[in-house]
Parts: sequence; C-alpha cells; structure tokens
Amino acid sequence: MTTIEHQIVTQIITDVLKAGYRITVDNGEDDVIRSSTDADAVLAALNSTDEDTLNLSRDNNVYLAWVHLVYGNDGHDVINDYTVNLEPVLIEANALADRLADDAAIYPIYASPPGLDEQLIAVIYDAHIIPEIINALRPYYDTLRCVPNTGQENRS
Repeated sequence: MTTIEHQIVTQIITDVLKAGYRITVDNGEDDVIRSSTDADAVLAALNSTDEDTLNLSRDNNVYLAWVHLVYGNDGHDVINDYTVNLEPVLIEANALADRLADDAAIYPIYASPPGLDEQLIAVIYDAHIIPEIINALRPYYDTLRCVPNTGQENRS
C-alpha cells in the first residue's frame, strides 16, 4: 500500500468506525478479519491482495454497506466504489483523495526544437517552478508549452 493509499484508507476506517460500523475485510478470497472495531487490526488485514472490500455491519453482523478498494494505481483513486448510503460517512476520505490527487498533479512541458516536431521534454511536479523552467528552456526551443492536468494550456 502506497503512502497516499494508506492515508486515504486510514481516513475511511476512522470515519466508518466513528459512524458506528463494524468492519469485515474481504480480500476476494477470504474474510481476513470479521466484524472488527479495531482500526489497527483492520489496517493490518488490508492489502494481502490487489483489492479489498470493507463490508460494514452493526451489532447484528448483517452487512449494510461496503467500500471496494483497489491498490496499485495512482494512489488517490484507491476508493474504487462504495454503497451510496456511505456518501455522508466518506466525505472526509473523498476530500482527502481529491486533495492528494491535486498535489500529485503533473505538468508536462512540450517543445519544438528548431526544424523538428514538438516533443515532450520535461515533466514538472511543482507548478510554482514552471515559469522558471520555461524561461531557462526558452533560448533552446522555437515554442514551449505546458499542459497542466487541468486541461488548460499555458503557451510561451
């Protein structure tokens, strides 16, 4: 489990337990832990396979909701799906996932060397340094452009 996945999953477990649910971890093969209210035990039971389902119940052990987790993608998208009744419970986890996705934004820089087609020349992970990088590269290229993952283009 990546650091980003760990942060989001920890938030999910915290919020689900705070909402009064018990957690059963199903790794697709077995129930690794059943009807637990121990956050550390639940966290330790996760990620033995590429995905887990958190089946949620109350005292009667009847499943009322679930969260499906998939590991190994971009991290911030570890929450693959969940039942709609969990929407209010997962507000913080979804907000955290959105913030972490924004923080992980990439900004590719494309350039056209004299007489050649445009090509990718750099990938920037910190938007604050884009102007400095563009200025440093400007003498060597006919055109430079940065296309942030927001879909908006910055041309220079």
